Formats: sequence, C-alpha cells, structure tokens
Amino acid sequence: MVVSTTGEIALMDTMHPLDFADVKRALANHPKRDPRKRSKDLLQAELVKALVRDYMPQYARPEAPNAGHEPGQPGDADAPSLG
Repeated sequence: MVVSTTGEIALMDTMHPLDFADVKRALANHPKRDPRKRSKDLLQAELVKALVRDYMPQYARPEAPNAGHEPGQPGDADAPSLG
C-alpha cells in the first residue's frame, strides 16, 4: 500500500525484498554496469538484506540445511555418533 501526499491510498504490487537485493547485487557485478552506480547498487543490496534480517524476519528465506557449520558439528544429522 502507498499513500500520497493528499492521503489517497493505492495498492502497489512489487517484488520480494530479497529478490530486489539479488537484482541489485547482480547489477553491481555486471561487467557493463556504469562504475559510478556499482557502489550504490551494492549498498542498496546490503541495506535491504540488513532490513530484512533486523526488522522484517517474516521475509527471510529459510537457510539451506547444514548452512553455517562444518560437517561433524552439533546439529549435523549425518555426523557420526560419539556414543
């Protein structure tokens, strides 16, 4: 929903915030991207990811299984049993 300066309300469809961040990161890494815009694109991508992480967790994407730790660490279902 967007609200105009006169108070009028309208519905506006848009992309998922993390899709936006992915697009901005891809733009920043594109070889033909204007170099003056790359830092802005990266900053916007990181800002949106931080906003989702800190203030909009309902939009966070589930992490891949076993993400963030080495095999054999606690939480790894495939780790050999020690007992």
